[in-house]
Amino acid sequence: MHKCFIRKAFRILLLIIILSVILFSFQSCKKGENDPFFSFRSRKARLVGEWHLSSGKAIFSGQNGNQSVTFDGSYGTTSEGHFTFMDKITIRKNGEFLRVTYNGDYINNQEGYWVFGSEIKKEGLKNKEYVELYVTKEVDRMVGYGINYVYEGTKCPMYRLKLDELRNDKMVIILDGKYDMTYNPGSPAKSTLYDYENSSEDGKMVYTKKKD
Repeated sequence: MHKCFIRKAFRILLLIIILSVILFSFQSCKKGENDPFFSFRSRKARLVGEWHLSSGKAIFSGQNGNQSVTFDGSYGTTSEGHFTFMDKITIRKNGEFLRVTYNGDYINNQEGYWVFGSEIKKEGLKNKEYVELYVTKEVDRMVGYGINYVYEGTKCPMYRLKLDELRNDKMVIILDGKYDMTYNPGSPAKSTLYDYENSSEDGKMVYTKKKD
């Protein structure tokens, strides 16, 4: 009787330990604020693919004041009207990325490499909560006027994609940056909206992954 009780108690204790480990593993996989509680796919596997902007809302602030913009995947809409806005981000398994942004009369093409960001305690960022994009080549042109900006080199300007939510078919990016104009990362704030010197942005953009 005594031995039987000990065996049962040991099994219960072992089960509690196993469940605790599993729960901790699930929580450690949850990086973004609204990430799924559990996923059979790794964070990298969920990120890799071709992402298309499907919706979003943001406030852009600059020298010309504040501008609220709503995005539907094809257009950006303000109180003054709407303009073409499409954004496609391709994240490759080998560490490369491509990004094409259509903003009004401007088309911005970027390519380079990506890595998950490490923990930054002073900014409240967890490990793998954001993605760093290093641009090795960028071409910016205006429809009907040709190329007006080209960058290619090893300086690799970098910007972040802060992930609020990352699922296998949905990605939500938080916009909360400021610009000092040392480099323009093809932001939705591009000249269609305002003079983006000393400007900032605040909002969220929702992307949908293209099905294989």
